[in-house]
Amino acid sequence: MPNEYAGFHPPSSKWQPDRVDPFSITPRAFFDKYVATRTPCILTAFPAPAGLFPTSVFGDDDDDDDDDHVQEQPTKQYLTWTWNWMSLESLLEEAADAKVTVESKDKSLGRFGSGLKRQKLRFVDFIQRLKDGDESLYMTTQYKDSGDGSEDEEDGEEDGDGSEDDDGARSVERNPIPDYLCPPLDKLPSTSCATLKLFGHLTPFSMNLWIGATSAPEGTSSGLHHDFNDNFYLLQSGRKRFTLFSPKDTDRMYLHGNVKHVHANGLQEYEDSSPFGIRSDGAYIDDVAQYKMFKAIEDIAGPPIKGVSLKELRRRERVATQEYNAFYESSKLEEWKKRRESKREEERNGDKEPTSFSRVPVKLLHEVTSCKSADQAKAIAQKGGFPLLAGATPVAIDLSPGESMYLPAGWFHEVRSFGKASNNPPAKRKRDEKPSPSPANNIHIALNYWLAPPSTSDFKKPYVDGYWDYTWWKPVQSAMEDLQHDDYFDSGDDGDGDGDANMFDMGSGDGSDADSWETEDGSAESESGISYDEDGTAYVRVGRKSAH
Repeated sequence: MPNEYAGFHPPSSKWQPDRVDPFSITPRAFFDKYVATRTPCILTAFPAPAGLFPTSVFGDDDDDDDDDHVQEQPTKQYLTWTWNWMSLESLLEEAADAKVTVESKDKSLGRFGSGLKRQKLRFVDFIQRLKDGDESLYMTTQYKDSGDGSEDEEDGEEDGDGSEDDDGARSVERNPIPDYLCPPLDKLPSTSCATLKLFGHLTPFSMNLWIGATSAPEGTSSGLHHDFNDNFYLLQSGRKRFTLFSPKDTDRMYLHGNVKHVHANGLQEYEDSSPFGIRSDGAYIDDVAQYKMFKAIEDIAGPPIKGVSLKELRRRERVATQEYNAFYESSKLEEWKKRRESKREEERNGDKEPTSFSRVPVKLLHEVTSCKSADQAKAIAQKGGFPLLAGATPVAIDLSPGESMYLPAGWFHEVRSFGKASNNPPAKRKRDEKPSPSPANNIHIALNYWLAPPSTSDFKKPYVDGYWDYTWWKPVQSAMEDLQHDDYFDSGDDGDGDGDANMFDMGSGDGSDADSWETEDGSAESESGISYDEDGTAYVRVGRKSAH
């Protein structure tokens, strides 16, 4: 397995990430120091959402001053107001009837994140079960379903298949907002902070809530795994302990899937994940060909491009179409589809573990990583049947409420979740007596943002082309802008009866606000100059997600 990872690798297990005040660093400086170098860091507060601060704080949103502008220190009152929607009370008030899918703890493995089939519940019913003391459930990534109540896609993070039509594409002739604001967040468009200023020019991919409960002093485990996207992880309540390994240790992680290549930015590419390969930003090579074809067609139909003749645009369209057809007429595609469907059937039936998860038992992982000497770790790992694990470099990081963490794609992490009650040693009790549930203290809540991993070290151009912006972010942003054009938004009322204006602003991928208006032809246009037809048709592939 070629491992080309060229990013940061901890020099030893004693290394600890920088603790960064998100209001004392610019988006450009954050990218250069942490994102481009693939270095995790802890943010000592929740970063500022994009589009919610007045322009006097961040400078003129029509230029790039935001990239180099340090964010002013917010007041405690402001932060409380901005992130109050993450409280359990606010979530229940706005999204009680939302349908969510939840994981069940695998008793045989002693963790979440297994291949067990998920169940669908109303959000209010799920929370009530947590309050009733049920600690066997965990709300994690919300995957697409088939519309009939049965799970259709439960493996978004595992192999990168995505969720697409038979031709490898997916038409956005539906509301794309739930693809980004994953349930129950899609019920909170007027209060959820959809982007962060520190994203800079990275393309946002999705937002997820993570909610569970535990009273056990040892907490509950996600299992050791890696994600396929860069991650901003915000902890609202409870406590988290991350055990990290860099992508350099991929061959020591004993994954369920077979990794065939680790890209320079740390992204792992699996065998059978795509018939033609995956780029380091997670884009499928064949999907990129499709994007180039559609973009070439749009360029011909659109306004003139300075310095490019119509003849040249037509030539580009012919070349792009030929490349696209070569991919989709290949016999490789049909063979891959058959293998993929067989694999999905196994995963739907709970017969197969997620490919991005490690086979190392959680108990053994903790025993090896807590050893005080290399010889002791080697002996335990050898006895447990996973000798290579002892050669990896683990780093333990604790995250407290109100803190955030940036974790690059490809970094392995086992996450232990604790409720407030489990932060302290349990009170003395009889041997067979179970701990009394304390619902308010046992529940832990986190929010994460996934972003497409950068493939360059250029702050303003972190990707080699506009694939992710064109196929994913702009359709989502356009849908949010359409919401802002509804009558009750235009009236300055957010529809909740209190007469207040909607505080939600989608923001753009470059960290500037994305105010929009209606053009004469009825299409929605943003300040970026991108136009969208009224039907909002575009083509995207739903990419990979993961579990904590």
